Amino acid sequence: MKMTQKMWGFILLTLGILVLLQVTGVYNLGLAFWPVVLVLLGIAIIWHSFGKGVFSWVGLGLGLWVGGIGLFNILYNAGATALSGSDVARYGWPLILIALGLSIIFGSRFSEKGCCFIGSTSCNHKKGSSSR
Repeated sequence: MKMTQKMWGFILLTLGILVLLQVTGVYNLGLAFWPVVLVLLGIAIIWHSFGKGVFSWVGLGLGLWVGGIGLFNILYNAGATALSGSDVARYGWPLILIALGLSIIFGSRFSEKGCCFIGSTSCNHKKGSSSR
């Protein structure tokens, strides 16, 4: 496992524990930044889903869901919307199921070059084939 992966794992673990302590009322840390953390985490997941020249439906769906929870919680607390982060969490499950279904049907990743799906027999951009 790469050192950066471990570092991100420890950061997420620490943030999760701190937020859990505050949400359960065990210890009040004065943390009101968890919606921002969710938005940033959602952006990071979306960014990663477009990484290395391929696209992940599951990553996009999960990133939009996690980021949406944080964003709508911020907007709800500001009085800009009646939809809260918990509503997005509840309504986001169908989006995750749709993303998983698309991933299973079409393959979890497809190339940005012509949107051919990995494992597809009709793909012109397979390894070893020339598209010239």
